Amino acid sequence: MALQCCNADQAAHAGPQLSLKLQAWRRNPRGALRSLSAGWVEASQILQLLLAASIQTNVYHFNAVLGAVARAKRWPRALQMLRSMRNHPETAADVVSLNAAIHAGEKGRLWQVAHALLQLLQELGGVPSSISYNSCISACSGRAWPHAVALANAMVSGNAAPDVITCNAVGSACSVVDWRRSAAYLSRLHAAVVLPDVISHNTVANSLESSRWSWALGNLPRMRQSALRPSSVSFGTLMKLCEDLRLAKPWQEC
Repeated sequence: MALQCCNADQAAHAGPQLSLKLQAWRRNPRGALRSLSAGWVEASQILQLLLAASIQTNVYHFNAVLGAVARAKRWPRALQMLRSMRNHPETAADVVSLNAAIHAGEKGRLWQVAHALLQLLQELGGVPSSISYNSCISACSGRAWPHAVALANAMVSGNAAPDVITCNAVGSACSVVDWRRSAAYLSRLHAAVVLPDVISHNTVANSLESSRWSWALGNLPRMRQSALRPSSVSFGTLMKLCEDLRLAKPWQEC
């Protein structure tokens, strides 16, 4: 496997404590899963040692490392692991594996990578979950916002139910280009009986042009009507709009 870049000598020369762990993991391979959930570098090294020592590993071991890699935004490493997993039936990538890799693409704002992995998941017969779609949508921003909208529409026609995270991700992707689209998705939340959260309102307010300060100022009452407590981001966004236009009086009215 590509990940098995260390050899048996490296496994044999592991530190005393790690050598004891390797012996324990040989008797109970599942015992290594907790150590594989650590930082991505340590997790990758431990997985390499497991492979070099010919300790039985399966998709769960790889998924644990993939999760650590995704959290660290190391998408090239995630793709390398996926390629390695294809070579052995016992480590064949599953929905969890692909979701972790999609998450890595999301963290790196690599919508092309995330979208390709989502398609691969479907080609392999997997059913994308809301998490799959939400991660892929979150990777879309700026010029990629049409893909975010298309993915959200695909969720509606598929088996994954859009939720507030979906709409927040779409709204955030659209806000870079046009605040109107972001505001439209806030309205869609209400229409879909999905309650907007503080992030929903903050996303729209943050996307507003300075000339739309009055709409932004009305955001606080709208949040209160929804029994939401404005956050520091809510107030900070409004303060910036007011500061840009030197609208001291309207701000005092807030």
